[in-house]
Amino acid sequence: MRDVIVSGSYPGIGSGDIDLYQAFAWRFWHLLRPGGFAGLVLPRGALSGSGSTEWRRAILDGGSFVDVCFLHNKGRWVFDMDERKTLALVTLSKGMGDLVAFEGPFSSFEEYLEGHGDRTQTTTAEFRTWSPVFAFPTVPGRRAGEILQHMRRYPSLSETTGFRFKPHRELDATGDKALLSFEPNGGELSIRVLTGASFNLWNPDFGDPYAFADRDALLARLLAKAIRSARSSRSAFHGLGITGTDDLPSAKARIAFRDIATRTNQRSAIFCLVPPDSALVNKAPYLLRRHGDEKDEAYLLGVACSIPFDWYVRRWVETSLNFFILEPIPIPCPDISDPRRLRVIELAGRLATVDDRFKDWAAAVGVPFGTLKTDPDRTEATTEIDALVAHLYGLSWDQVEHVFETFHSGWDYSVRLAGVKAHYEAWEERRHELT
Repeated sequence: MRDVIVSGSYPGIGSGDIDLYQAFAWRFWHLLRPGGFAGLVLPRGALSGSGSTEWRRAILDGGSFVDVCFLHNKGRWVFDMDERKTLALVTLSKGMGDLVAFEGPFSSFEEYLEGHGDRTQTTTAEFRTWSPVFAFPTVPGRRAGEILQHMRRYPSLSETTGFRFKPHRELDATGDKALLSFEPNGGELSIRVLTGASFNLWNPDFGDPYAFADRDALLARLLAKAIRSARSSRSAFHGLGITGTDDLPSAKARIAFRDIATRTNQRSAIFCLVPPDSALVNKAPYLLRRHGDEKDEAYLLGVACSIPFDWYVRRWVETSLNFFILEPIPIPCPDISDPRRLRVIELAGRLATVDDRFKDWAAAVGVPFGTLKTDPDRTEATTEIDALVAHLYGLSWDQVEHVFETFHSGWDYSVRLAGVKAHYEAWEERRHELT
C-alpha cells in the first residue's frame, strides 16, 4: 500500500509515516475546479505535520484556506475516538482569495457555539513567514490572534541578533543503545544520560537519569560525531572548532528541553539548564550555542521559561516540540545594555544554578550559585521574569491578562498574575523614568 501511495501524485507524502488522510486531502485538491470549494474533516497533523507541507504549499500557491476550525475532542464530543486528538474542519477554495482564516480549538459544543466566527485572519504572504512548513497555529479568538501577530514582529530563534543557538539532538536512544547501561547509579566512571523526564523548569534533578554510559566510550563517540558533523553544512556543528572532549557541549552546562510537549498540559515548553558532564538522548534535545556567551544563554533561558513564550509555543504544539516549531519562534533581542535584559540574565542565572555543579557557568554569567533556594524566592523570581519578558515582547497589560486567561483551560492563575502585575507596573514606571 505504501508503494502504491508514494507512486501517486501526492508530493511530499513519503517524507514520513504515511497516513491515508494525506492522500485523500490531495485527491480533494486535485478534483476541485477553478472557483470550486471543498470541505474536509482532517486530523490536526494535516495542518501542521511535515508530511503535509507540500499539500499546504499547493493550496497557498493556487487557492486559499477559506476557514480552518480546530476542535479538541475532549470528552469525545466530536467523534467517539481518542479524546486527546484535535481535529480540523477545513474549507478550501481553488484559485480564489489571498487570505488565511482559522479559529479554535473548541473543546465542547457550547464553546463552539459561543466562539465560532471569532476568527484570526491574515494574508497568505504573511502566513508563509510564520512557519517553514506552513503549519497552522491554534488561536483561541481574534484577540489571541492579534497577540500572536504582534509577537511575530520579533526575530525568530534562527535569526536572532547578537547570539545564535540551534536545536540539536545528541544521542539516539535506539541507535546509541549499545553505549547505554540501565543499571542503577552507574559508577565513578559513568556519565549520567538524561531524557526529558529527568528535568523540569528550573529543576535539573526533577527525575531519574534515563541511563548511564562509560565516560571514555561515550566521549569518544560524541567527539567523532562532532568532528564529522562540523564538516557538513547542514549540521548545527558546521564550522565549529571541536578538537577534543573539552570542546564538546556535554562538557559544559547547557539548555535542554523536552521533546514531548502538548498544549493541554500545565506547561508545554520545558527548558532547563542541565549540568556539565551529562549526556542527552533524543527526547531531550538541547540548544547548541554557536555564537554568544553564557549571559546570552541565561537571557534565552529566562525567555524560554516564561509564560508569554510558552503561550506562543502552545499555539503550535500538539504532541512534540519539533525543531520546525521551535526555530521560527520569535525572540526579543534588546540591546545588551537594556536593564530588562540584564535583569532577566540575573534572575535566570540565579534560578538555574542550583548548586556548585554550575559554578563555572554562574561565574561567567556573573551571579552567585545556590542562592534562590526557598519556594517564595523562586516564585518571586519567575513572576518577575514573566513581567520582564512581557515588556520585552512589547505586550500591553490587557494583552498579558489575555495570555494568562487563554494559557491553560481551568487553571487558577490569579495569584501568579497578581505577582506578575506588580512587577510589570514597577518596570513600566521605571521605563518611563528612563525615557
